[in-house]
Amino acid sequence: MKIPAAGSAILALLAACVSLSAADRPFTLSLGGGLHPVFTVGEAGNYQAGINDFPVTPSHSPAWAGLSLGWSPGRWLFELEARWIAPSAVVLEDPFDGDTLALDTSARLGVTLGIFYRLSMGRLQPYLGAAAGLDAILAGEVQATSRYGYTIVLPAPSFQDRFDPLLTAGGGVLVRITRWLGARLDARYVWVLEKSEPMRGVQAGGGLMLSF
Repeated sequence: MKIPAAGSAILALLAACVSLSAADRPFTLSLGGGLHPVFTVGEAGNYQAGINDFPVTPSHSPAWAGLSLGWSPGRWLFELEARWIAPSAVVLEDPFDGDTLALDTSARLGVTLGIFYRLSMGRLQPYLGAAAGLDAILAGEVQATSRYGYTIVLPAPSFQDRFDPLLTAGGGVLVRITRWLGARLDARYVWVLEKSEPMRGVQAGGGLMLSF
């Protein structure tokens, strides 16, 4: 009779550990990555000879990698996050003469403070939320040769032109593996409020979350 009783006690203890939420471990550290499809930016009507010869940046899908630190009182998660956006190959076109220019977009770094709400606190924890912060262009001067043989020089942005407001909104799901480790899937709509032309896109990916 003692063996079944001990086994029941062990099972009860394991069940209690699994059912523990993040409340006893209020801080989180997340590491993740994925893709960032960016929608087309600009219009052919913005063409200005010698000033804006390539007015449209076509849609492209750079990779992203991110790191975040959060605080989670109950169902809420307040998160400070940095996401690095990798360069991505694009081909620009001059709408006047059809000349093209192949180059890589600039790397970017977005830093946001987000607020998220978990809809449940079980093993599967879907969440919704939004974040705001700054987007920084990590670009230097770019020099490239067009298909027609012209040398195109794109100057580096000035310091004040490197930073733009950044807004995101979306959600995801956290899958708890243990009381301190979880897998996270995430998708967000992204607005970068650039002075010349707002940039819009979607960030989707996944990663791991540590609770401590």
